[in-house]
Amino acid sequence: MGYYWAVGVQAIRGRLSKEVGERTKEVRREVGGSSATSCRRKRHGEDLVDVLLRLQHSSELNFVITSDVIKIMFTAVIDFSQELFSAGVETSSTTAEWVISELIKNPQLMSKAQAVVRRMLKGRIQETDIQGLNYLKNIVKETLRLHPPIPLMPGEAREECTIRGYRIPQKIRVVMNLSMLGRDPNYWSDPESFKHERFEESGIDIRGGSFEYIPFGSGRRICPGMNFGLRSIELPLV
Repeated sequence: MGYYWAVGVQAIRGRLSKEVGERTKEVRREVGGSSATSCRRKRHGEDLVDVLLRLQHSSELNFVITSDVIKIMFTAVIDFSQELFSAGVETSSTTAEWVISELIKNPQLMSKAQAVVRRMLKGRIQETDIQGLNYLKNIVKETLRLHPPIPLMPGEAREECTIRGYRIPQKIRVVMNLSMLGRDPNYWSDPESFKHERFEESGIDIRGGSFEYIPFGSGRRICPGMNFGLRSIELPLV
């Protein structure tokens, strides 16, 4: 599965790089004042660069948007999009493989999950249909607890503290072992067993509110692609 997923990702990256290159050339022409892309606007509608160019030549804003600003903003958006895409795909595919592995080891759980999905989803699957599949969501959450795609997460100590006799100075870089945190018997009952039902009535928050369970991090540095990553796991599984 991982091989074919990787081949597919490489193909998508190739098409993405080609489209980015073509759009970059268009931006340079548009910022330079060329009207050669008016047909493209009619076909595809107005995008971010078109909006910035329109605002540049209007008096709607109280400040000036220069051509250099547009180029910098476009480059920043492209860099962020590529980073989000590449980071989200690998971790999502790894988690999906672990979910399937756990389901294969538990045929009864797999059968029930299949029955729930088939009962709730009929016909063509839409992304909005995933919202009500709490049974599948809990299976994904339990998989992330046992098999976090990023087992070691870097961080920084905001203040000096002492942990088990070790002094941690302020602003020192630390590495949190999420794999061991998800298996700590002080926070989890029967931590080595795959029990998705532990998330049914618990108040454990996948969005960083419960520090014993932070597969996407927490606080201001929480993973910006969390929703994208979860959808990339849930949709292929369904």
